[in-house]
Amino acid sequence: MDIGLVAGFGHPLGVERLAAIRQHGFTLIRQDVQTVMGRTPDVPGVMGEDGLWAAVGGRFLYIVDHKTIHEVPDGSWIEYLNEPEYIPPLAYAGDLTALRPVIDAKRLVLWAGGIGNLDRDSLQWLSEVVKTAPWVLDISVHRYCPDPGQTPSKAHRGFQTRADEVAALRQIIGARPFLVSEVGYHTAWRRKFIFWKTRLSTRDQATRLTMELDFWAAQPGCVAVCVYQENDGPGEHSADKYGLRTEAGAWKTTTNYNRG
Repeated sequence: MDIGLVAGFGHPLGVERLAAIRQHGFTLIRQDVQTVMGRTPDVPGVMGEDGLWAAVGGRFLYIVDHKTIHEVPDGSWIEYLNEPEYIPPLAYAGDLTALRPVIDAKRLVLWAGGIGNLDRDSLQWLSEVVKTAPWVLDISVHRYCPDPGQTPSKAHRGFQTRADEVAALRQIIGARPFLVSEVGYHTAWRRKFIFWKTRLSTRDQATRLTMELDFWAAQPGCVAVCVYQENDGPGEHSADKYGLRTEAGAWKTTTNYNRG
């Protein structure tokens, strides 16, 4: 199973960051080169690192849209859009079918779906996509904890266990391989009681991530998991504190996430 890291967000990483990511056990980097919602990724700069990363045994997973799908190297792994439940599933499946000639001509590996979580609503959306575009061979999903305490074993509402979530996914996708293109734990403060705040330590974060990776390594057909994300953001909300590095760029722990 490949262990990945969400990094770059449309910008080149540079030789030193690539080396550090590899040193921490990652073989996959998920790079977002979408141009939707006013984004302006440095597509040539990002694509220029494809060979550098491949030279050290790595692979990129590119998040593309209808424009940038034409610019990724032949044979690349791609996802079409990120957490696309904001559009109807039939429209998403229609987009995939319209792009199929490009996918086939460039021999791209399309990891379809990229749903935001393994909850009932997202799985239902994915089910409609698979029914409408049954030619899709590979699937991607995200998975985040449903409770504020970020309990690794906690299942989403409607499921008794996390194994039940995976079983529901399997009912939809059959024997198709899948990857988890986002999973993460944050270190933001949260209020537990009126006068008591708590948060995960950086060691807690690393421990939960290793437990997460071990869980997915035990699931047949799971070919990769991408940790969200490389860097903390500038704010103090939970979304800003998923990074394995601080906002200043220092790695929070020396943990090697390779499961080999």
